[in-house]
Amino acid sequence: MPKNFEIKCRIRNLSEIKKILVSDRSYKYSIEKQKDIYYKVKSGRLKLRIINEKISDLIYYNRKEKNRERVSNFVISSTINFKELNFILTEQFEVMVTVNKKREIFVKDNIRIHLRHSE
Repeated sequence: MPKNFEIKCRIRNLSEIKKILVSDRSYKYSIEKQKDIYYKVKSGRLKLRIINEKISDLIYYNRKEKNRERVSNFVISSTINFKELNFILTEQFEVMVTVNKKREIFVKDNIRIHLRHSE
């Protein structure tokens, strides 16, 4: 299973951070509107991430939620048929929560910086 190392933190002034990142032209920049639907499963986490209402990833992962620094073991399966997949999943699993967010993403080599605005 692949691993992901993640650090989450609150930033008081997102616009300043964005300004710095945009000024560094070595980062690839994109904006994503994401809808994460979390399903109740017996272990780990299972979510369907719908990106810009066009594509989606079914993501299963395990991680400890107590630290700000988190290491996840994960499996991702991509699909364009997210409506059908969500129908199947909601027939089998209870939906725990749905989270809508907008992410400004900066990518450089194997580093991804997400500036997130949650609803």
